[in-house]
Amino acid sequence: MCGGAEDFDPCIMLADADKTVKGQGIKTTYEQCLSGNPDIQNHACCQMARVLYDQKTDCGDFPTVELQDQCHHIVGVKEKNINECKLIKNERNRVGCIIIAKAYQADPDAMK
Repeated sequence: MCGGAEDFDPCIMLADADKTVKGQGIKTTYEQCLSGNPDIQNHACCQMARVLYDQKTDCGDFPTVELQDQCHHIVGVKEKNINECKLIKNERNRVGCIIIAKAYQADPDAMK
């Protein structure tokens, strides 16, 4: 996902042509997450894809700590926000997120 330090992420978003979204019993495309049937649109991994690809940032909407942690990790790295990273419960993932966010703060061009 966004770095090598994190443990298992419940949702996986692939950087392929279709922006494949999978995990939690689903394998679909990001386009289907946006325009598919309501079950797909409301699936946790489609919601997570919106965090990655769009502006969704409310991690409290996710039903499990693992999903909330993944959301905070994505938002923390995307926004270079160490305080967002600090909300991650899993220590290893939290530290990894902080390291990545600090690196991006030091070199803003690193995310390009």
